[in-house]
Amino acid sequence: MWALLRTTLAQWQFRQASLLASSLAYYTVFSLAPLLVIVIGVVGVLFGQAGAEGRVVEQLQHFVGRDGAQVIETAIVNMRESTNSRNPVGVLFSITFLIVGSSNLFFQIRRALNQVWNIVPTPKHGFLYFFRKLFLSFAMVLMIAFLLLVSFILSAVLGYFVDALSAINSDLIYLWKVVNFLVSFSVTTLLIALIYRVLPDVRVAWQAAGVGGAITALLFSIGQFLFGQFLGHISLGSAYGVAGSLVIVIVWIYYAAHLLLLGAEFTQVYAERRGTPIVPSEQAVRVPQMAIASPSLQEK
Repeated sequence: MWALLRTTLAQWQFRQASLLASSLAYYTVFSLAPLLVIVIGVVGVLFGQAGAEGRVVEQLQHFVGRDGAQVIETAIVNMRESTNSRNPVGVLFSITFLIVGSSNLFFQIRRALNQVWNIVPTPKHGFLYFFRKLFLSFAMVLMIAFLLLVSFILSAVLGYFVDALSAINSDLIYLWKVVNFLVSFSVTTLLIALIYRVLPDVRVAWQAAGVGGAITALLFSIGQFLFGQFLGHISLGSAYGVAGSLVIVIVWIYYAAHLLLLGAEFTQVYAERRGTPIVPSEQAVRVPQMAIASPSLQEK
C-alpha cells in the first residue's frame, strides 16, 4: 500500500492538479443549484419537498458548515423559483436548463479524469456520442438522488433500531455513529466508483474503480474532518465579509476536487499494479503526458 501511495504522489506532482481542481470548482459553483434542485425533487417523492431539502442541507452542513449550507440553500430556493413556470414553453425551457446545468458538472469531471489518465477523445464523434455523454452525465445526477434516497432510508431504519437498543443500554448510541459513518462511506464509495467507471472515455475494471472509490471516500472523510478543524481555527468567512460563506463553499469544492483527482491517480496506479491497466475506449486514444496539455489535443 505504501508503495502505491508513493507512486501515486510521485506521478501526481506532474499533473496540473491546481488548474484542473480550479476548473472543476468553477463549474461546480454554477451546476450545484440545478443539480440539487433535481436531487431534492427526486428524494422529495418519498420524504416530501421540505423534508428532502432539510435532509440535504443538513448533510451539507457537515462539509461547509452552517453558513455555507445556508448559502447553498438560498441558491436552491432561488433556482427553484426562477425555473417554476406554468407556461408550457417556460416549463420546457426550465427542464432543459436544469438538465443541462446539472449535467455540465459531470461533463467537466469527465474531461478532468481524461486528462489525469492521459486520454483524449478522437476528434470526430457526431451527435450520437454527444447525446450519449449527456445521458450518462444526467444519469449520474439521478444516481446521486437515488443513492441519497437509499442512504436516508437506511439511516432512518437503522436509527429506529439503534434508538430501541439505546433505551436498553445507553452506550449503544455510539453504535449509531459507527453505522451512520459506514452507510455514508459506502454510498460515497459507490458513487465515486461509478464516476471513475462510467464517465471518462476509458475502460476500467470494477475492482480498480471500487478500490479507488474506497480510497477516495476515505480521503473525503479525512478531508472533511481536517476542513472542519481548519474552519474552526481560521476565520476564513469573516475575512471576506458578506461573501465569506460563499468563499467557504468554493474552498471546500476546490479541496474536494483535488481529492477526487488524487483518487483517480491512485486508481490508475492500482490498476497498473494489478495487471488490469486503464485503457481508452473505442472513441478515445492515449497520448503522452506532456502532449495532453496541448490545446490542439483538447476536446472541442
